[in-house]
Amino acid sequence: MVVAAAGCGDGFAPPDGAEHYDPPAVYSILWQETEDCAQLTGTMSRVHWYMIPGTSTFPCDYGDCRGLWEAPHNIYLSDVAAHDFFGDNFFTVRHEILHDLVGQPGHPAVFQQCGLLRDEAPG
Repeated sequence: MVVAAAGCGDGFAPPDGAEHYDPPAVYSILWQETEDCAQLTGTMSRVHWYMIPGTSTFPCDYGDCRGLWEAPHNIYLSDVAAHDFFGDNFFTVRHEILHDLVGQPGHPAVFQQCGLLRDEAPG
């Protein structure tokens, strides 16, 4: 199963059922922690957050995703990932935040450095 994936190329269509999502206050803390670890800075207010209600995963070009970053600043989250129902310290949210900070798809070394890769996540 895909945990999180980088943005797609041309012709991207948002996941079915995606709704604009106002991130909870804890996301500001997660953003700062991710910036500190990655030694990168960004502006959280530039991100357009979306959630797919009632989902643990959603179809994407990579299979089934819990989260997806799409340039320039769109983050899509399953309901489970958005609310940390797995109790994994918002792993998927932090992974997608790092995509926004890096500003590109793929997983450069900083993802490993910050502990934001899982074996089942694609390259």
